[in-house]
Amino acid sequence: MIIPHPMDNNNDMTHIELFHGQNAHKQNPQNWLRTLEANKFKHDSDDDTCLYTFSKHLEYNSKANMWFRDELTPTQKDTWDKLITEFNRKWSAIAKVEPTKAKLQQKLLEIKLKNKEAQRVSELAEDIGDMQGLLISIIHNNLLVSICSLLPNDISTWPRFCDGVCNISLDHLGDEIECNNYLKSTNDTITNLTISSQLATHYNPPTTNYQCTPYCTPFHRYQPMAKPQTPSPPMQQTTTTPMNLNAPTTPSAP
Repeated sequence: MIIPHPMDNNNDMTHIELFHGQNAHKQNPQNWLRTLEANKFKHDSDDDTCLYTFSKHLEYNSKANMWFRDELTPTQKDTWDKLITEFNRKWSAIAKVEPTKAKLQQKLLEIKLKNKEAQRVSELAEDIGDMQGLLISIIHNNLLVSICSLLPNDISTWPRFCDGVCNISLDHLGDEIECNNYLKSTNDTITNLTISSQLATHYNPPTTNYQCTPYCTPFHRYQPMAKPQTPSPPMQQTTTTPMNLNAPTTPSAP
């Protein structure tokens, strides 16, 4: 049986979040356990005190509470060391995956720098190992034009670059943004007017030239006209009269 022991008033006043054991990414089990030990235990706290305090910091009817109450045998939780062993077996430590240098560099290049992100940029540059500031020009190109115009000339190192961003006056930045927006609006207006003028100059209205085409009879209605036949001249009949048919005959000599 776990017997509670009186705790100091200072330790009792420290708020510790109840452990539920359901989402390790939202509530890291090992971090929670270390927080409990640091704030609720003394260096000489006995097992009964530790076990009792642990049981009272489990969320009611949660996965962790049912594990402690129903799954563990009495011998698995009769000492604090045994309970820690079972706890780490149930909720193993989350493996921390260290990002590669390529991923860190990609993340650094994607940052659209703001004042509050300047320190983060410096940390990423340190993790990448860019001590010479070779990537500063790339980050500089990702900045707003208004911020670039207010940066000092010497930003060759990461500390100078980050200090230059952090030291920009918000009032000056607001004025610069307003000025740039006005210039952009003016340029857009001029561009639109230029395009409209060019369209009006090069516009040729369509000419209406109509050409009459002769009417052609449809093919299916076309029939060739019969040519009139020229009558042939009448044939003249000639009567041939035998030569000397009516001439007197001369009697032949005896």
